Amino acid sequence: MVTGFHAARLHGLETPSKDADIHILIPHGRKIQSYPGVRYERTTRLPQPVYIEGVPTAPVTRAVMDGARTWQTFTFTRRLLFEAIMEKKGCRADELTAEMEAGCRRGTGLPRAILRAFRSGLTSTGSQQEHAAPPDFTPQQSAA
Repeated sequence: MVTGFHAARLHGLETPSKDADIHILIPHGRKIQSYPGVRYERTTRLPQPVYIEGVPTAPVTRAVMDGARTWQTFTFTRRLLFEAIMEKKGCRADELTAEMEAGCRRGTGLPRAILRAFRSGLTSTGSQQEHAAPPDFTPQQSAA
């Protein structure tokens, strides 16, 4: 099933590039060679697919977190997470944190720091605003 940036775009996010590699989740027991432009990731946590335009797609929270773990810049990752949470694209910060904690730890340092900053009230540009943190993320819901 498709995950990461292409899946996030299918779910309606605009931050991910259309030119990004296609990221495919496969069952952990399978082996397949990646090809230029396609990245296969074996997982023991294969989610139930959501079909969008006939394409088996990871749920939005998984797709966004898989994209956020791909070693992008701080600015890009912050924009991706901010759009997913604040633009009502189906993600809540506590769900993203739970997905991050449940999955592979590789690549989670940057998204973890950004989600922590959202809890502290930072905007997508890094400046303080009174209501900049995602409204669904209160300290009681924090998994960090």
